[in-house]
Amino acid sequence: MRWRRLFGKEAPADGLHRRLDPLARVPRDDRGLPDVDAIGRHYGLPPELRRRVVGSARRSYKVEPGAAGASRLGGTPDLPPSSVWPEYRGVPMTFFAQVRVDYPPLEPAASLPAGMFQFFWDEAYHDETDERGWCRVLHHDSSAPLERRPTPPGTRAEVDGYARDGEYDEVPARVEPWLSLDPALLDVVTTTASTL
Repeated sequence: MRWRRLFGKEAPADGLHRRLDPLARVPRDDRGLPDVDAIGRHYGLPPELRRRVVGSARRSYKVEPGAAGASRLGGTPDLPPSSVWPEYRGVPMTFFAQVRVDYPPLEPAASLPAGMFQFFWDEAYHDETDERGWCRVLHHDSSAPLERRPTPPGTRAEVDGYARDGEYDEVPARVEPWLSLDPALLDVVTTTASTL
């Protein structure tokens, strides 16, 4: 699996991203977070809608491609020496990403502990009726000793007649404080902005 951005440097040839005048840079508030109200004003959103959007904003983090460090998409994880590689139904799961969240420089988001978060999943197709367990998130305290762990051979076993990727291309990443908005409200914003 190769990683790619949903939108590259060039905007799509059609759709909302072409119709709206893009921001040269995201305006930030005094905490260094995106200034949601300023962004709304830039796109001409009515004051009442801007208030709703600002009120829905919740602290979060975004993962961006960045300099080499502990955070990464793909590759192999850094696990404690005694930790067992996560499995689902006896097959090693595929490592997806790891994100190190430390304070400072990042301000804590609500109820998110500092340390390393790692994401694993089973590559078979799963729908909403499947039992839990085919995705796993591990958390390791910031003080935990971690070491690079090679991908077990079993991750490349076939699933539904198709070979698993087993291990994804590694992309170094960095974590930045960000804001998340209610997706339903974003639909309203998109519709409103595209009619202005």
